[in-house]
Order: sequence, then structure tokens, then C-alpha cells
Amino acid sequence: MKTRRLMTAACMLVVATTTTLEADLLPLEVYGRTGDLIRVDLKAARGGSSFQLGATGFGVADILTSDEVEGLPFSETGRFYVVPGIESAPPISTELLDNRGYQGTLSIPVSIDGQHLDLDVTVRSGYTHTGFNAKTPLTVPTDGSAVAVAAAQQRLNYLGFQKTGGGTLSVDGSLGPNTESSIKLFKAATASSGEVNPGGFSGSLSSSTVSLLNNVRAPRWVELVDPDPQIGTGGGRPGGTPVYDFDPNDIEGDYDILPARDPGTGVRTGRTPQTERYATSWTIDTILAAAEALPGRLINAMSRVDGVGSACCHSTHQAGLDIDVHVEYSTWNYGNGVLSADELGVVEVMRSFVDNTPDDARVWRIIVSNTDIRDEFNRQTGTSIAVGDSSGVHLNHLHIDLRENLPSRTQPPHVESADFDLDGELTLNDIDLFVANLGGDPFYFDLTGDDLVDHSDFNRLVHNEMFITPGDANFDGSVDLLDLSTLASHFNVEDVLWSGGDFNADGRVDLLDLSILAFAFDDEDDSNIPEPRVALALLGILVMCRRPA
Repeated sequence: MKTRRLMTAACMLVVATTTTLEADLLPLEVYGRTGDLIRVDLKAARGGSSFQLGATGFGVADILTSDEVEGLPFSETGRFYVVPGIESAPPISTELLDNRGYQGTLSIPVSIDGQHLDLDVTVRSGYTHTGFNAKTPLTVPTDGSAVAVAAAQQRLNYLGFQKTGGGTLSVDGSLGPNTESSIKLFKAATASSGEVNPGGFSGSLSSSTVSLLNNVRAPRWVELVDPDPQIGTGGGRPGGTPVYDFDPNDIEGDYDILPARDPGTGVRTGRTPQTERYATSWTIDTILAAAEALPGRLINAMSRVDGVGSACCHSTHQAGLDIDVHVEYSTWNYGNGVLSADELGVVEVMRSFVDNTPDDARVWRIIVSNTDIRDEFNRQTGTSIAVGDSSGVHLNHLHIDLRENLPSRTQPPHVESADFDLDGELTLNDIDLFVANLGGDPFYFDLTGDDLVDHSDFNRLVHNEMFITPGDANFDGSVDLLDLSTLASHFNVEDVLWSGGDFNADGRVDLLDLSILAFAFDDEDDSNIPEPRVALALLGILVMCRRPA
């Protein structure tokens, strides 16, 4: 049964053709993420000695050539870098942070030795991070080169860390004052030593800084946005008419943000937004979780858009790790040794913040002027996190300090090394991408670490990464007539991918591929027929089917 079915299918389906596809019809594709500086090396991918770009401006992305960041002529190197566009303002707390910036596919016309073709650069969300045994070529380099600086600039922009005065960095590979200010802010936000302002750090790209920029758990710099504010058109009030009568005792939803004082009058009506409404994502996540657990919070202040701007009014609020939280008026004293109900309520607020920090951060200090509150919190928690302040500065609010609590600053979780199209799965497209790039750019496709893209990488991909059966053209877990039909329709055709029947990645669909398929052919009705016999019979009948009349 098995032999007869294979022989019949082979005669019916094999196309007697000598058609050859041109090599430039193979897909020329590169994948990266919004937070990456996406490297394209035409020479490594396709060979050649003379290169041209047909376009460099796309509106949603920029291009840096090797002339600009390597000091080498693109016309000879064939190397350039795609810089996905990113909004100038930080991400906001009411949106998904990984949707930041451009995602999509850019079609870039290029020329290799006078031959024109389109390069597709697909930009996925997120950023490429390090991981155990992972192929992560688009992480920020550690060599301090202009390329490394440009990659760090793109990563800082994606994470939202602002330059002095606010705004994204120009991705140009130059370590100037703006880039240094953004690096300092990132260092201050991720400092493990407690409260250190950006000015306490250098603006250099140290290896530890690069490790954190490449960490899957790196923080973002985020704007806290109130989804249901007291003030504004329809914002928590009926009628849709702007209302400017902010009341700190009438909190809408889980939390409100204390508005700034209006110029001229000094009254907090809500017309003037709070300028200190920015912080690390660790801090923002803590606020959101604490307010959900114990609603009714009024957030007085965090940091300004660039961190350092808070030096005007809160010298310690420059790293995005500080939260000022309003407390009840009746507790605005230094304590009298008797714990009141309102003071106990403040203790509960403190605990809601300590108990709801994300895994990557922790509350290490809470400054409070009221000694009754301080002592009760420390008694309940068995800690000394709460500290007193007799200056009177913190009578009307809690000052909550966070710091990073990463399980490791350098060892994030494993990611798949063969997910070449970065869609989060190992699919047929990944093996097709590899076959199309066999002998191509080791930057993306070298899986064995020998700086080559050859059949040792192919074997690892098939047997150790994807666990796909040779002969399974459609990656459905079975080698059957569908796969034979696919192979037959491409028989004797060159430059076909795995999905077309090239199971040994030699650039051609021929009898060797048919033999591979025959040995793996799945037929439960006649499983006792020896596989070599099936293969030989099939090969013989194919030769007869293709013999000229």
C-alpha cells in the first residue's frame, strides 16, 4: 500500500521542469525591534563589492550608514543601521509600554553590484535583550564605539529616559551632553546603593550600564496619568464641563495627582498640571498596585520629566524612585505617644506601598514626621524602614523611597536563539529564513559560534532547536502526501526554501530531498514495509516518470 501510494503520487505530482529561480528572488529580510539599532550587512548577506541605497528617509524610521557611525564608506561595506522612530515624550502609565514607537515593515530599495532588489526590514515591538545561550545580536555593544553609542541612544529613547529639559536623543553615535544626561538619569534610576541623584554619576557607557540596558527587566521612564481625574472635560464629573475646584479630600477613582499651583494666585485649582509626575516604571507600578489595594490616594509629587529638573523644589526627587503621598490633616503633628485611628490609617497606607512593589524593586525607606506612625509601622513590619523627620518638611505627606531589587543585573531569562523573525515562536518562517541565508550573515544566523553560517548551523537548527522532521515541508508534524506534493511542485528547481522541499539545504530540490522525504514518510496503513525499500522504489519510479517519451 505504502509503496503503491508513493509511486502513484510521484508520477502524478512531479513536475518535469528544469526551471531555475534567480538567486535574487530569495527573500532578503532582516528583523529587529523598536528599541534596537537594527544592523543590515548586504555584503555579508549576499556578497558583492559595490552597494547603493535607494532611499534613506521614511518618516517612521531613519538610516545611519557605515560612513556615519563607522567611518567606512557604505558603497564598499554594504552596511547600514535602521533606527525605528520613537515618540519624544515618555510612555504613559495608561498604555502598554511595549507598544512604544514604530512597528511594521519597511521596504528599502538597495543595489548590489548594480542588481536592484528590495530589502524588507520588519520592526517588532520591544527590544532585544540578553539571555542564557541566546542569539541576541541587537543588544547594545560594550565596545564604546559610535555604533555602541547609537544603540544605547536608541535603547534609552525606547525606555523613555529623557535628556535634560525633556525629549528623545538624536541617534547619531555621538556621546554628547544630551546623551550623557540621559545615561546619568538611567544610572541613578537603577542604582542599587540607595538615593543618588543623576549628578552623582558619570555619563559614560560602562559595562554594567550596558548590561542593564540589555536586561529584559530594565525599567522604563514613565509619566503617571490619572485615568479619571477630578478636573477636565468629563473627567470623573458629570456634564462634561471643565471643573476647576480640586479637592484633596474628594479623590476620584483609585488615586489623584496633586495639581501644581496656578501662576499668579498660587491656588491648586487643577488648571496647572503637576510637573513632578514622572518616575521609573517600578515606581509607577508600585503606585498603581498600592492604590488599587487601598484606593483613595493623593500622589503629591515624584520627579520632573528629565529627573534633574526636580532639583528646583525636591533635591532628592531626581531619580524617579521617590513618591510623596498625602496624609490625613489630623496626623500633621509629631505624635503624642497615643496611636489614633487616622494615624493607624496612615500605617495601612505605608504597608500598601511596601507590600505592592514589583519584583524588581523594593521600598527601602519611608520618611514620616509623626513618631506614632513611624513606631507602629516598624513594630508591625519588624523593620526599621520608617524613619522620623523633625524638620516639619514631611508633616503633610509620606516620602517613600524605592531602589532596584533585580534578581540579577546581568542574567535575564533564556530566549529562543532560532526565532529569527522575532515573533516569539519557532515556526516554518524561521527555518525558511535560515535556508535563504545559508552562507550569509553570521551576525544573525550563526548558531554554533564559529562565525559561519553553514550546515552545522542548519543541523543544529533542525535537530536541536526546532526538532522538525526532515521531509516535513509544512511543519505540521507529519511527513505525508501534502509534503510530497510540495516537493513535486518544486522538483529540479533551484533556490527553493525548506517549505518548498529543500530538506538538505543544498539550494536545489532533487532526488536527495525526495529520498529524505521517503525515509520519513508516514503511512500507518502499511508501516511494516522497510523504509529503504520504499525509498529505492520511489526513486526508480521517478526516474521512469521523468524519462522523455
